[in-house]
Amino acid sequence: MDQMLLNADTWLLHQINNIWTNPALDRLLPTVTDFGAWGPVFLVLGLSALIFGNTRLRLLCVAIGLAVGLGDSIISASLKKLTNRLRPHEAISGITMRVLPKSKPKLLAVFQAPIVREGSPAKPGSKGRSFPSSHTVNMWAVATACWLVYGRRAWWVGVIAFLVAWSRIYCGSHWPSDIAAGIGLGILCGWAGVWIIDKLWDKYAGVSPFKTAPASGY
Repeated sequence: MDQMLLNADTWLLHQINNIWTNPALDRLLPTVTDFGAWGPVFLVLGLSALIFGNTRLRLLCVAIGLAVGLGDSIISASLKKLTNRLRPHEAISGITMRVLPKSKPKLLAVFQAPIVREGSPAKPGSKGRSFPSSHTVNMWAVATACWLVYGRRAWWVGVIAFLVAWSRIYCGSHWPSDIAAGIGLGILCGWAGVWIIDKLWDKYAGVSPFKTAPASGY
């Protein structure tokens, strides 16, 4: 059974990374997946929501921070150390890597063509950080929290979460099973973040705004 799962994982990896490709995805997905380039944008959006948003949006930001902290710094980091799984481009040959070029500031790299190259296997005894995909955990935690608070109005966050998850395989950084685990953990962490903030607000500040229908705007 383990060998069957490994074979399925490898087959799907090659399909996404080498077969189901086109120039448009080669340009889009490395840009979507590079969180380092988008860091300043995330910071501006988060600060704007905390400063100018209503109570509901501010509490959502706190819930997201809690969910991402739980998923990235605790769960994902622990599993990576426990499994030491090599990334696809480190473990096997024939994997295509797609990354943004180096740039200062990094945000400028999103306006440049990604670098496409073949990965190279890691040295024997190298430790890996492939399982699970932290990018996927984080984005699905965000998408889940937004969906729980705003419902179908947050559909676009789910689209971004899907693209990020797909990009991690497409760019040669993760196995499909890393992504599947990341989605499950992200959903769990997003739910936990909203649930904790909801219960704390109920206990110390009255009825949580998460329980009321959102008014027009955020």
